[in-house]
Amino acid sequence: MPTQRTDPAPARPDRFWPVVALIAVVLAASGWTAFGMTFVLRPAASAAPSVAAVEESFEPEESFEPDPESHEAADLEELLPADYDGTALVAQSWTGTTLLTDDPWSNAFTAALADQKKVPSDLAIAQAWDPAQAVDVVVGAFRINGVEPADVATAMTAAWEAQDDTFTSTDVTIAGETVSKGSYPNTDPEPDVAFYWYQADGVVYDIETTDEAIATAMIQDIVGGVSSSPAPASGGPSGSPPPSVSPAP
Repeated sequence: MPTQRTDPAPARPDRFWPVVALIAVVLAASGWTAFGMTFVLRPAASAAPSVAAVEESFEPEESFEPDPESHEAADLEELLPADYDGTALVAQSWTGTTLLTDDPWSNAFTAALADQKKVPSDLAIAQAWDPAQAVDVVVGAFRINGVEPADVATAMTAAWEAQDDTFTSTDVTIAGETVSKGSYPNTDPEPDVAFYWYQADGVVYDIETTDEAIATAMIQDIVGGVSSSPAPASGGPSGSPPPSVSPAP
C-alpha cells in the first residue's frame, strides 16, 4: 500500500475496518495495490489477514489504472455535509452489492435485508470525510430502499453488535434532536470514538468523532438541509459513477 493514504482512515484503527475480503477480490481481479475504500466499523477480536499480507500475494499489472472512487449512490452523497468549519469533505458511496461479504457485520446486514424482503443492492451507504484528516469526523448515511429509518437503525445495531457484542448505545439529545449515541469500551489511551445515529431524510446518518461538539455541528448542518419529504426511497441508487478526478469505504 502507498505510504501516503488516500482513504479516510485515521491513525487509530478502531474507527475504520478494511474490507479485507473485498480488497483481495479487487487485487486479484485488477492487480492494483492501492485500494482506497475503507469502512466505518470496529475490527473484530480475531484479526483478518493484514492488507499488507494480501497485497504481497499479487503482482500489479502496469497497464491497469483503476478508478479508486465510488459513487454508486450519488444522491445519498448529496445529503451529507459538504464541509466542517470551512474544511471541505469528500464523499463516496457504495451499495450492499459492493460492500457485503462473508463476515459477521455483512452477514447480520444481509439477514436484516432478507427480513425486510430486500437484497444487497437495496442497501446504500455514503460517507464524507476530510482526506487530510485535519477534522476528526466521518459522516455517513445508510439507506435501505423502501425501509423506514427506524428499521435501518435496527439493522445497523444488529450489524455493529455482530462485529463486536460490546457495542452499546443510548438515546441522547443533541442540537435539540434525539440521537442514538453508540460506543465500544475504550481499551486504549486514545479518545473514545462515538457513533451518533440520527434519523432524517429517510436515512440514518452516522457521525463518528471523538468530539461531541463536532457531532453537534454536523447534526445542525444535517437538520438545516433535511428535505420536507423524508420518506425512504423506493428505487435503486440514481445515476452511474462520475469519472474520477482524484483519489479519495
